Amino acid sequence: MARTKILDEDMANNRSKLIPIAICVDRSWSMNDGTKKPDLEAALKKFYGDIGADPRTKYGADLCLIGFSGEAAVMHPFTSIDSVDRDVHLELETTGTNISGAVSLALDLLAKRREYYKQAARGRRAARPTLVLMTDGGSNVGVENEPRVIRQVQELAAQKKLTVITIAIGDDGELDWETLVDFSPEIPPLQLEGLSSFKEFFKVLSDSMSRSASEGSEAGPEIEPEDIEEMVPVDTLKQTVATDKLDKYKNYKEMFQG
Repeated sequence: MARTKILDEDMANNRSKLIPIAICVDRSWSMNDGTKKPDLEAALKKFYGDIGADPRTKYGADLCLIGFSGEAAVMHPFTSIDSVDRDVHLELETTGTNISGAVSLALDLLAKRREYYKQAARGRRAARPTLVLMTDGGSNVGVENEPRVIRQVQELAAQKKLTVITIAIGDDGELDWETLVDFSPEIPPLQLEGLSSFKEFFKVLSDSMSRSASEGSEAGPEIEPEDIEEMVPVDTLKQTVATDKLDKYKNYKEMFQG
């Protein structure tokens, strides 16, 4: 039987903890509004640069980028930062928005990656996977699959096998906050508008990855409430989402009081 291929060569000769991150980005035509598309592209490029510049994440970060419109597709598969094309270009489409398709694809790829680690990573520790979902609107494709995918996300999170961060891009009236809450079991949805806010979020994410790489446990990147306090649209969530759905954010309870 052939020997299982080792992880990417630039990840093979170190013992850094593996940190799998799947990022799902909206490629629907509405991302053409304002500066949403170029802001996200620029922030992703800087995020990749920060990961590559930090020795604690350079050899441990295992990144996958998924783009979605009416269908979800892999823009780059799981790989180390040195193999990522950092010149990100989002090709927008007019086929709708399929959030459940993107999340389902990400969950499938994350599960396969964890199995790959067991076979090929030579005993290297792996952090809890993180899924980042970024969209500027609600689903209008694949809506019938959302309840099943949401249940899957919630079950994995309850088993401490997944961390999910959902992000609303811009301030569009079509944003479906309740669905974003359903897809995010532990961390309340964030709202980003403008290049500085995108960069701020990805700085928080890269810093949390760096901390995770230094820890001995399988804990994934931990997002601290104080790090994202300004990004959580508390008033909007309280106005648009049922109170009992927000009760699950125990670590962020102070934000929703009053």
